[in-house]
Amino acid sequence: MITAYARAGGRIVATPLATGESVPAGAAWIDLFQPDPAELAAVGATLGHPLPGTAERREIEASSRFVADPPLLTMTVPILADAESDRPVLDGVTFALTPDALVTLRHHEPRPLKSVEALAERGERVALDPLETLIALLEAIVDRAADILEVVAGRLDGASRTLFPDPSATGPRRRPDRAATLSSLGRAGELIGQLRDSLGWIGRMIGFLTASGPTMSADQRQRLKTATRDVRSITDYADYQTQRTAMLLDAALGLIGADANNLTKGFTIAATAFLPPTLIASIYGMNFEVMPELGRVWGYPAALAAMVLSAAVPLWYFRRRGWI
Repeated sequence: MITAYARAGGRIVATPLATGESVPAGAAWIDLFQPDPAELAAVGATLGHPLPGTAERREIEASSRFVADPPLLTMTVPILADAESDRPVLDGVTFALTPDALVTLRHHEPRPLKSVEALAERGERVALDPLETLIALLEAIVDRAADILEVVAGRLDGASRTLFPDPSATGPRRRPDRAATLSSLGRAGELIGQLRDSLGWIGRMIGFLTASGPTMSADQRQRLKTATRDVRSITDYADYQTQRTAMLLDAALGLIGADANNLTKGFTIAATAFLPPTLIASIYGMNFEVMPELGRVWGYPAALAAMVLSAAVPLWYFRRRGWI
């Protein structure tokens, strides 16, 4: 699917293009969403340069992701989508910049692109100039990364409260679901890792754009510097959240182990406490003719009393030692 943003009647109009339909003149931003080969070829012909294929876009070398072929700059960076869901998507988005147009090539729907599309359709400055559009997209991507990290920090706060409840709190307490907390921490750690990967490539892209890009105004250069500082600060905060996630994971595993030890201790104490009564019952269950107690009236009550006493003494000893 191709959507072209061009000025019409004094404002920016988003024009979805059908297969085979040519890109309108004056389109400063062309967005390709899940394009087929024919659409890729058509937009490549408009730019005068072929767009990278799927294999090229997934290369991990910076030299493959950032290509300067003046006047065309091609930059591919991974961007997160559906971050609030249980299945966030991290996939590459390609930005192809020329003096006349910006092309975005993607196979998923990151929220920053939708927010910039909304600005363009409201008649904001973006989509009037390719470089201005690209800078606005980068700013939106960085802002979105900060929002995602705030969501992750909130999840970690909730996991921390679950693992370490307030000891002064009153009222009934539910037994925490350690397995669910462990799963939540694992997803948070994975999301932070994906976010750091995206931020790392965004920082490299800004550096590449600043060094190899077209002539910029002082305001545009300052905005890119600000975006670079924001990427660094968000990355530092992501590192802190990574350490916090690791600490909470260790704590969750330790508490799960402590629960298992307590359960094992309970079984051990119960087995030890009931071992003497079992011995007494076994003795009086033997079929010998000469067992004087069997002929006495007090024999049965005495055996019961001996069993109760033999169970109570170990339990008293364990409690005295602080084991239970």
